Amino acid sequence: MLLVGAFSFHLAVVVAGAAHLTSLVQGPARRGLRFYDALSGAGDSYSFFAPSVGPQLRARFALSTLRGERFEETLETGRSREAGFRLGNIAGTIEIVSKRIDLRRAFLGALAASRLGAHPEANRVQVIIEEWVMPTMAAYRRGARPRWRWLHDATFVRTSTTPLPDPLGTDARN
Repeated sequence: MLLVGAFSFHLAVVVAGAAHLTSLVQGPARRGLRFYDALSGAGDSYSFFAPSVGPQLRARFALSTLRGERFEETLETGRSREAGFRLGNIAGTIEIVSKRIDLRRAFLGALAASRLGAHPEANRVQVIIEEWVMPTMAAYRRGARPRWRWLHDATFVRTSTTPLPDPLGTDARN
């Protein structure tokens, strides 16, 4: 009987989360419900089915050396598929920090430092944040196609010859 009660409670919280009702709860019950939501995922609004799905973001890096060589890479490249997803989510953080210029610059600087650390031969890196733009079906029929659209970028130059450590731990030489 206890198991049936727990199942019923969980199902009720899932339905309430999908219907966006959990945000209406107030007081101490709200804190308990939010804790249970975070612990179990039951309060997820399942908004990935909605038209208001957030953009897919990526960080792209254009690196260059003193000899004039240029190469590009994206943050989504990880040692495994799961690592790639995790790194791709880091690019999504830019959406949060983009409203404050000082935070955006620091975040882009950290991404640049990770790439300069992974590529000691590079002396310059341009960090480019882009979002994947998916056209509506009507626009697609008129010829529009999905594409990456520029959001933010910043260029950083290495000022010393000492290689920087790779704070993301993605150095392929290890």
